[in-house]
Amino acid sequence: MEFDAPRQILRGLPQPVLIIDRYERIRVANPAAQEIFGTVAEGRHYGTIIRQPAMLDAIDRAFTTHQSVQGRYVQADLGVEIIYRVIVTPFFGDTISGLVLSFQDITPEETVGQMRRDFVANVSHELRTPLTALMGFIETLKGTARDDASAHDRFLRIMEKEAGRMNRLVDDLLSLSRVESEERMRPSTCVNVAALAKGSVLALHPTAQEQDVILEVHCEQDEMLTTGESDQLT
Repeated sequence: MEFDAPRQILRGLPQPVLIIDRYERIRVANPAAQEIFGTVAEGRHYGTIIRQPAMLDAIDRAFTTHQSVQGRYVQADLGVEIIYRVIVTPFFGDTISGLVLSFQDITPEETVGQMRRDFVANVSHELRTPLTALMGFIETLKGTARDDASAHDRFLRIMEKEAGRMNRLVDDLLSLSRVESEERMRPSTCVNVAALAKGSVLALHPTAQEQDVILEVHCEQDEMLTTGESDQLT
């Protein structure tokens, strides 16, 4: 097979692409692939260039089954991992002629996925702590402190505090979820920003007063309209 034509075509592709021939040698590495594997990749056996077992297994399966296979390649670049989803696709002449490996950078997706997993783990920990405290107090009130009125009052105050903590956490989660789900939705309702600002200051007045803070709203007019979502603005 003549490889000059596909080499010229692949040069224009922004994503890394390798062509491995039937003799298991890399015949074409476009410029994007050369940034990963170097300019000496062409002509060498793929096993000396792609040294990650999972990726080598995907290539072997594609050669054996003559079916497209998906692999994963991780590039360590100055301490930063770049993760690629690799589609290994056989191409044919009279028999199998070789494989095309196309690399898609999925690092952002992987990063977001890990952030979500960390977030869920942290939230679970934050909820477990007050729940554990509440369960402990309930057991105590049912047991040794059953007839202790002073313990009842003390534990109920702590339980109220822990329940409030959980409630605030749930409210924060709901707000975050709502912002995330609506981040690409353009608001369609008209709101009065001046009224929202005055309402927010009024709601914060008791807290501000406790801290000896004076909140004032200065608006040039009573009605300042714009398109927006009132809860998010508040």
